[in-house]
Amino acid sequence: MRTVKTLQVFSLAAGLCLLCGACATLGAPFAFPGPDGIVAGKTTKSELIAEFGAPSRVGYDNGRQKWAYAYYHYSVFGPALVKNLDVVFGPDGVVSSYTYESSDSAEVQQQLPAGVSPAGSGDSPMGVTQTAP
Repeated sequence: MRTVKTLQVFSLAAGLCLLCGACATLGAPFAFPGPDGIVAGKTTKSELIAEFGAPSRVGYDNGRQKWAYAYYHYSVFGPALVKNLDVVFGPDGVVSSYTYESSDSAEVQQQLPAGVSPAGSGDSPMGVTQTAP
């Protein structure tokens, strides 16, 4: 009887560990304000921080400072959700270009022509890019 009880407790613990390990999340969720929310040649670093907080990564793109905001959520029980916002600044600290990509099926669907469905299960990126004139 004691062996059966131990086996039940072990099975329950193993099941909980499996469920807890069945997904992974990196970064913080963020909402993209749409193509007009970030304007190349106008939006500043301060405005981005006010909208999104601190970037999750920083670096350089052809010598120009680059910030990245990222959110990745993977689960064995559903489609992945991936969002990337990469922002490149000019020497004046103003956005010179940005790229936004999302695998959120609702965001993908908004950018597709009527009658076209997102590829796969919503995990194919569809993005928006804007560069200063």
